[in-house]
Amino acid sequence: MLSGASNTIGELKMNGGTFGVSQLAREEVTAEVGKLTGTRGSINLLHSTLTLTGTDNTISSGLKLVGSGTVALAEGKSLAFDGSNTIGDAIYIDGTRNGTLHITQGTLAFTNQARMEIATLALDSAASTLNAGATRNIVIHSITGDGVLAAQGGQITLDTANPLTWNGTLQGTGTLSKKGAGALTLGSAGNAGFHLDSTSGAIILASESSAYGAMMLNGGGISIFHASSTTRFSGQEGALTLNDATLEMSGTANVLTENASITGTGILRLNADSMLAIRNGNKLDTDITIAGSGLLAVQEGTFTLSGNARFDGAAVAVGPESAAAALDLGSTRNSMVGGLLGKGSVIFNNGELALHAEKKSSVFSGSFQGTAQSTRRGKRHGPTPARGQTP
Repeated sequence: MLSGASNTIGELKMNGGTFGVSQLAREEVTAEVGKLTGTRGSINLLHSTLTLTGTDNTISSGLKLVGSGTVALAEGKSLAFDGSNTIGDAIYIDGTRNGTLHITQGTLAFTNQARMEIATLALDSAASTLNAGATRNIVIHSITGDGVLAAQGGQITLDTANPLTWNGTLQGTGTLSKKGAGALTLGSAGNAGFHLDSTSGAIILASESSAYGAMMLNGGGISIFHASSTTRFSGQEGALTLNDATLEMSGTANVLTENASITGTGILRLNADSMLAIRNGNKLDTDITIAGSGLLAVQEGTFTLSGNARFDGAAVAVGPESAAAALDLGSTRNSMVGGLLGKGSVIFNNGELALHAEKKSSVFSGSFQGTAQSTRRGKRHGPTPARGQTP
């Protein structure tokens, strides 16, 4: 047990037993180790810091890090985990000074209070796995190797200043959070149990087909190539961009607010029994088609379509709770909705709207405004107001 204020060790080999660094009184205890290797035993840090100053540091299965201290990597140094290892208790792995953490094989798991910030995570094999568990305090600034990032309700943050492409696998359930100005390109098929949270920069989905849990815009962007799906879309701030792509939405908790946008070229498909709520108004002014058999609900403000934006099958509720809500179709002429409901306003400027209510009832108690052409297709399931009239 080391308890002096400052300690230096040339090489520390752990093949059993316990090595401790402990704080006495109120003075912080630090220890510097030129080389750390270990296969068994434990390193117990109590409100103290163990700094690795060498380059050839390796912890194998059987050596545990426990306590409430910090394992710090000196400038440009590295630490390798070989086999199955767990960062326990309230240990903090500090690799912010250009440190690299290698997982050569096996799984490095974190308990709830453990945390890490590392300049580079190196997943050295396809089976190399970082498992965040339930902790939400894992920050990675760069990642190499196409191994596995896993969680069980926790969060992994990729804070990238420069563009980064990662083709690895997401396992379990959790959140992949994107921060920093550099774009993050994900090349894998995703995981329906993993959420994407873009707070700055952009997440680019490049796989031919991918699936995720929630997609959240909280200041950043999400850009989709090809096809993807989400069980919950939350557009609070930022841009969802489709690049000749299709995004399928499921569930009824999808939201688009006035500070977020959907842009580009592609199809937004609302699956059966799904709903996208428009809050405080928004607009589509690029080549976006809202398709599927779900429901778009303009809850507040005005939702405006212009350019080549159009509806193709999705039902629309304009003001389901408020007559102040409006759908402004302007001069767009290629929209067909699978039902029209609500008590708000539909606004035209020489535009056209086709109503195909073969399966859904259309009970619209609002008003049509402007100059329009309205046509109805399919069987009649309820009253439709005449053009330019309020029923």
